Amino acid sequence: MSKLVAFKPNVGTVTVATEPGSILQFDHEVYYSKGDYIFTGLDGKQHIIPDSNIDDYIEVEIKKKKIDKNAMANAYANMENWLSETEEDNTYINGTRDLAELKKK
Repeated sequence: MSKLVAFKPNVGTVTVATEPGSILQFDHEVYYSKGDYIFTGLDGKQHIIPDSNIDDYIEVEIKKKKIDKNAMANAYANMENWLSETEEDNTYINGTRDLAELKKK
């Protein structure tokens, strides 16, 4: 099954130039005029958007995941319990090994 999808690989901001200027695009300078659309990707790379393509840029919202601080605190508390149990296991195992070695002598 296939479906028609739109793929927009770049996320960034579009700014309308308030005065003429230039941007560095790849290895050369590109000049723009007042009123031109300038796209700046999250990686900092820029390019000028032709007026005919501005409708291809769809407004999006980046949602940040909420961090559940209580769940994180509980995870750390459980990890502390697990570590202390592991230390007890290591003490038992090492003690048993030491006893076995003493019996060999």
